[in-house]
Amino acid sequence: MGDNWGPSAIEVIDVAVGARRVIHESADGSIAYYNPRWSPDGSRIVFGLETYTDATENTLVSAALAVVAADGSDANPRIITPPEVGAWEPDWHPSGDRIVFRTRFDPGDPADRTEPTDLYAIRPDGTGLTAVTSFGLGAQRAIEPTWTPDGQQIVYTLIDGFGGGQTRARRLEIMK
Repeated sequence: MGDNWGPSAIEVIDVAVGARRVIHESADGSIAYYNPRWSPDGSRIVFGLETYTDATENTLVSAALAVVAADGSDANPRIITPPEVGAWEPDWHPSGDRIVFRTRFDPGDPADRTEPTDLYAIRPDGTGLTAVTSFGLGAQRAIEPTWTPDGQQIVYTLIDGFGGGQTRARRLEIMK
């Protein structure tokens, strides 16, 4: 197989007994799953879904967020973000009615340095896409978002516009 990747899977591990259960698995290495997060009620899992031209994963086609039932009953992940957004790093609001995420940016990849990176929120059914930040091209970038336990704010890492490293962590108040 050489440099080809194999299937990607979302698995649940029962830490008490070590049993593993596959929730969903991709058909081959041209689709990769990342950053799974449980919904607050434990019924769903949101995750990043990257699609590539082939199993070498050299050429990214799209990055989106998808949701599956945590019990494995979904035959296919339901993609909830538009492909042009390039969604990554999701986190559920404590109420389960919104998901915050960032647009794709790899601080270590010089090719990504020409794309803006911001935070967005969306409902788990894919409606209500809302920009939370608007840094723009070459400005500061917001990554690694997570809701505060009360759901009133988002904590994220603020980095410089060219991937030179973290500058500091900040809190962002959410407009109602």
